[in-house]
Amino acid sequence: MIKHLSARVQAFTAARPHLSQALHNVVWLFLDKGLRLILGLVVGIWVARYLGPDQFGLLNFALAFYLILYPLSAVGLETVVIRDLVLNPAGRAQLVATVFAARAATACFAYIAAIGLIVALRPHEVHVHWLVAVVSFAILFQSSEALDYWYQAQVRAKYVVFARNLALLLSSAVKVGLIACAASLLAFAWTTPLEAALGALFLLLVYRRHHASTTFGRPTWPLAKGLLQQSWPLAISSLAMILYMRVDQLMLAQLANNTEVGIYSAALRLSEIYAVIPLVISQSAFARILQLREADRAGYLRSVGKLLNVLFVMALFCAVATSLCAKPLVNFLFGAPYAKASTALLIHVWGNVFVFLGVGAGRWFLAEQLQKLTVHRALLGLVANVALNFLLIPRFGAAGAASASVFSYAVGFYFSNALLAQTRPIFVLQSRAILMLDFFKPR
Repeated sequence: MIKHLSARVQAFTAARPHLSQALHNVVWLFLDKGLRLILGLVVGIWVARYLGPDQFGLLNFALAFYLILYPLSAVGLETVVIRDLVLNPAGRAQLVATVFAARAATACFAYIAAIGLIVALRPHEVHVHWLVAVVSFAILFQSSEALDYWYQAQVRAKYVVFARNLALLLSSAVKVGLIACAASLLAFAWTTPLEAALGALFLLLVYRRHHASTTFGRPTWPLAKGLLQQSWPLAISSLAMILYMRVDQLMLAQLANNTEVGIYSAALRLSEIYAVIPLVISQSAFARILQLREADRAGYLRSVGKLLNVLFVMALFCAVATSLCAKPLVNFLFGAPYAKASTALLIHVWGNVFVFLGVGAGRWFLAEQLQKLTVHRALLGLVANVALNFLLIPRFGAAGAASASVFSYAVGFYFSNALLAQTRPIFVLQSRAILMLDFFKPR
């Protein structure tokens, strides 16, 4: 039977070469996410145990700083550039060169902004200035993503995955070596730009191997200007979303201390490990959802509802399972110094219910071509997160930040959909999933 099924699948994809290539591309992307998630968790736990909550918190504060400023470097170019690479193959060389130059310029701006901002926030802590300067140095290597866009446009993600994961493996090996050598915190900070530099180098080598005869074009200012004019709304959306998801770590450092950041970061390592689940499930269902939208409106809405039902149940299962074993899990993985992380984990993992539903709703936004409205969701969630962090962090520390995150996820990924007439249909479907009104209905 398995042999027969395998033959059917091969025949199906052989008859549809573009679909086969797309599925192959998706598999590589998910392998990339899975490896990064598992390796990041294992090595991250090892580093956390070595550094202790205070220094681990300081390192994660610097990493959060870098991640928040990264959208200033990316300026939302990915979607726009990939579209143009697909639609205009003849101009690819010049487009890649222009994006390379534009990303190099915006990276320099983002790096200067990172240093200026950390000096303004913590003016008398020179060691923190150095830490943020070293970690954020990774931004300067992100111009290599122009080559990433090239491969995405050709649906050949495996080459990008290979380059980046080789860099990840090497940087992870360096971290293990630093632990064995009893290295300083600053040495661990250098592993972030090291991974970015290696990833850029490997991606360039892979590109040159496949395109030895291809020369880069010359970057042009009119082309760069046109790209930036189209991409800046996406940059604002990305910045709002990453602030929404990471501002709690910055506020913990400012309103509490580095130890609380370390404790909260340990909880995040375990809570966010589930993030790949809704991505995989939603990606798998997206093609069918798009097909039904054109052919059967009622069936389309039922399909979106089923997706949300599955995601809610999966999130509920993950939250309950983690809640039951939060304390022994944290003690076993991170050790006694991180004992308070179990409370933060117990709270934060319930935010996944809204994150899962938000990822599923994101497919509906794409199908309805309402992507621009996701900016409103992110901004509402960000405002809620900042306001609640101001109230809860001074009193409850990491547990307060976790509570603020859960409430802000509810606002950004769920309640915000009730505010606009265009988004109320997905709010209704999310509500039905939460109440499990359709889950037990016969198919």
